[in-house]
Formats: sequence, structure tokens, C-alpha cells
Amino acid sequence: AIKYLRYKFDFPARHVMVAGDSGNDEDMLAGQARGLVVGNYSPELEHLRHRANVYFSSKPYAAGIMDGLVYYGFV
Repeated sequence: AIKYLRYKFDFPARHVMVAGDSGNDEDMLAGQARGLVVGNYSPELEHLRHRANVYFSSKPYAAGIMDGLVYYGFV
């Protein structure tokens, strides 16, 4: 879905942030967009920590999303 929206609206990957907290978000987080893992994440995402385009916030839930938006310079 992310690839389709980027294509349809011509968004470069650097203008898209995806957020997740568990294994079902792994494919989305491992894509080209800027990834954010919120502080209340499942340990199964720990292996993504080495990826340059994935930021691990120490803050949980919505606070983690806000932290990611600031980290990536969206706000």
C-alpha cells in the first residue's frame, strides 16, 4: 500500500514515515520509507535496529510517533 501511494502521489521515500510496534509491521518498516519503531515495541523488531532508515524511539504510543516526526524533521 505504501509503494502504491508513493507512486500515485509521486512522494519520494524521504517524505514518507511509517510507524510500527510489532512483527506484523516488519515489512513496512524494512521498506524504503523512513521507519519508526515506538518505545512499546515487541522484541521481534530488535533486529531492525541496525537499519539506517529505522529510528527506535524511547517513547511509547503516540508520544513515540511525535518523537519520530521531530527526529525526521517533519515537525
